[in-house]
Amino acid sequence: MVYLPEPLEVFPSNSINLLYKQKHTGYEQYEKNLRDICSRQNINFFSLKKPIYEENISRGECSHGFDNNFVCNGHFNEYGHQLVAQLLVKRIEANKQYFSTNN
Repeated sequence: MVYLPEPLEVFPSNSINLLYKQKHTGYEQYEKNLRDICSRQNINFFSLKKPIYEENISRGECSHGFDNNFVCNGHFNEYGHQLVAQLLVKRIEANKQYFSTNN
């Protein structure tokens, strides 16, 4: 199971991210519930929230949003899609033993 964060969960600003976390505690609970369900069902859970947030802060760039919308809001943009792909490939390569190429 892969958890893809909402745009404001990974907004590349510590102060705005903190404000968001204070006002929107539901996403934290939602992620925790998903993690707990996966654990009980013996399903691997991988949250992309922290690595995307850290990369957004490091680059000072938004993984969501386009020029025709609010800044850092909406769907993943080109950079966001590339980042998600890189993180998933890294995770898969680190856990190759769980992926079978035999049908």
